Amino acid sequence: MSAITPRSLAIAGGVMLLVSFVLAAVGDGAADAVAVAVGGIGGVAVVSAIFFAIGESEDRDRERHRHG
Repeated sequence: MSAITPRSLAIAGGVMLLVSFVLAAVGDGAADAVAVAVGGIGGVAVVSAIFFAIGESEDRDRERHRHG
């Protein structure tokens, strides 16, 4: 089982945003609703990846200063 990294989370979120843009561009009313939902989840994933990366860097810094 592989661990989720900030990079993989950001890539997945970016792909979801791209898919939502395509759905919104080519779809009808139902596809627009799906596009909004997928885009919202993708946006949350990208923002989460940013906070995840910041938290990991703070953890590494804290660990480095604890033993250094």
